[in-house]
Amino acid sequence: MARTSFGIACFNFGLNRLEVIQMTGQEYVQKLTSCLNSFPSIRNVEIEWDVGFDSSVDFLCGPIEEGSSFSPPVLAANVRLDIYIPFRMQAELLGTDIDYLETYTEMFRVRKVCGYFYSVTFIEPLTPTSESDPSQGVRIVRDFLKKLFESPSAEPFTFEVLGPSPFHAKCYIQPGVSSKNASIIAERISSRGYDSVLFTYDPDAFFDEEELKDELFEEASDELALYYAKIDTNNIQQDNWHIILGQVNDLTKANNMPWWRRIPMMLLGHSRRLYAAHSSVTEFEMERLYTQYLMQRDYLSVYSDRKHPFFQTFIDRIFEDEFKYPAADVIRLIDFSESRRIQSVQILFLLFAALLGGVVGSLVTLLVK
Repeated sequence: MARTSFGIACFNFGLNRLEVIQMTGQEYVQKLTSCLNSFPSIRNVEIEWDVGFDSSVDFLCGPIEEGSSFSPPVLAANVRLDIYIPFRMQAELLGTDIDYLETYTEMFRVRKVCGYFYSVTFIEPLTPTSESDPSQGVRIVRDFLKKLFESPSAEPFTFEVLGPSPFHAKCYIQPGVSSKNASIIAERISSRGYDSVLFTYDPDAFFDEEELKDELFEEASDELALYYAKIDTNNIQQDNWHIILGQVNDLTKANNMPWWRRIPMMLLGHSRRLYAAHSSVTEFEMERLYTQYLMQRDYLSVYSDRKHPFFQTFIDRIFEDEFKYPAADVIRLIDFSESRRIQSVQILFLLFAALLGGVVGSLVTLLVK
């Protein structure tokens, strides 16, 4: 087999209504198969699913771009299909001229594989006339499927993407020397733009190219599923943090108002808003710590016994670059807002006491006279 390439992404064929949909796994597979086969450019559709997925399932749909878990559930359905995308359409999708395309093929194979933690998609250029750029192929397939699923005929399905898609690596496969330790070896090669990952394999260990790719993708799926599970977790935390920042921003606006506007606001529900913001930060930190524990446990389950990892350096990077949320600083801002509320209430009582004292003094004066 000559040197070939493939790209990596995270695609999903989800249900596009933000409501609970009662559907069995078998119904989902049948409807999705029918939907995919309705597009002339999609061919050779194959879907496999877990036996447990046959039972009735409540699908609460939400696009994975927004950080919500997608449906169908992970460990549910593996999808395989071929897509025909003419060079003219490829150029339009990339906004470039045909002469600048580096796919060298109009046929692509998409394999959506459910790993243990998440879903992963492999995109292969089929029979290219020259070495194909796998990342360019991913972008073309991604945008082409987005356009297809914007059609009313795609109902009730929608095409979802979790970035980075393409994954930040260009993957290549080529035969190499036989190895006693592993049938497939991966080597990361640094370069400008995306790094490359070169997979060399023992030609005597595989019957054909399909058997090689099946084993490669199966071995890689748990590593990459962990990567995208971490991405999804980061997105959920980011969305929750933005909600907290919105709550704190409302408190800050109240603090900056003139006193005659601030005092009524402090009395009308401000303590409730303070409590809500404080609770949100506390819950966020508890959830973050628990999620961090789960992700570290999952990391160990993937790599503790893996002698020849493929993508560990990429996964290590995303774990090391985890954003540090300034929860303690936000708590201090909330406490400051609480002190301003107490101060405003004290001012109000002083004003009330002064007014009351003035009224009482006037009454006493009138009575004395």
